[in-house]
Amino acid sequence: MKSTIFPIPLLFFFITNLRLSIIFPGYVYGIDDRYSNCSSSFNCGKFKDIGYPFWGNDQPEYCGHPSFKLENCQEADNVTMDSLSWKYHVINIHSETQVLKLARMDFSASICPETIANNSLDEKLFSYTINDEYATLLYDCDPTQDPAAYDGQFSCPINNIPRNAYFNSDRSTYSSSVVTSWKCKISLLMPILVISAQGFWNHSLSINQVVIEGFEVRWIIDALQCKDCINSGGKCGYNITLEAFSCFCPDNAHTRVCRSPQTTPSTNQQDGSADAPSPNHVKVDSKDQFGCLFCDLKRNAPVEQKFVGKNIYVGAILMIIMIDTAED
Repeated sequence: MKSTIFPIPLLFFFITNLRLSIIFPGYVYGIDDRYSNCSSSFNCGKFKDIGYPFWGNDQPEYCGHPSFKLENCQEADNVTMDSLSWKYHVINIHSETQVLKLARMDFSASICPETIANNSLDEKLFSYTINDEYATLLYDCDPTQDPAAYDGQFSCPINNIPRNAYFNSDRSTYSSSVVTSWKCKISLLMPILVISAQGFWNHSLSINQVVIEGFEVRWIIDALQCKDCINSGGKCGYNITLEAFSCFCPDNAHTRVCRSPQTTPSTNQQDGSADAPSPNHVKVDSKDQFGCLFCDLKRNAPVEQKFVGKNIYVGAILMIIMIDTAED
């Protein structure tokens, strides 16, 4: 058998790359692209450090829930959001309490929009807060009624003809018989803030101002799942195909949390089970066939670096074996 010299330069090259992969994240390949593409938080308009379920600012759509896309992020005070085909002006986002303050965009310019229609938010995604109450906007009402008799009376054109219209809320003193006597053909129910309704009835706010002030909702989806995902080292996202929450991890996407690199993948849909792999994902065998040669380097490394580090040192050993065999 021909004697060979141990390829020290080659081994040094691979060990150097391994150390760099642990010290500098992203130096090597092997990270799931969904994990790389979705930021833990982003800025949009005047809102800072926003996270899941919101997405925007050129993020891929799987980084957030479809009903929470933020638009016009380049404009500080004109951020909008679509939900159930309705567009809302986003007035405030309070991530800690999961409270969102919205106003209907179709009423932003006038209390008399071109199309008058009721809308609603998805009850699976949102719930109203105790700071809300309902207002009723009544249009195309009997013109014979005395406009001066009601605080909430205003005028809106119907087919270019001025017609009486009325604003009424839970705090109104008008009886149901009075409201019926207005003989209105169009009735629209709209959530408003309690404090705004108080402002209208004490004459400090106009009807337009009440509507523009908006209302509050609390988003009620995936809060616990996202917290668990983040605590396990993942990033929260959405599986568009399954229409369900997904936890994006360095190795793959999972239903709730990232699993340890040493954990055998689950075959069911319990926490930690994998979604479909990313097209650019490099699969890593979770069982180390070569022992823990570099445990001192890997023990405290972040999970994404443990995966790619294993690829490098296993590749180094295989390369050395191949070269040694070829020389024999």
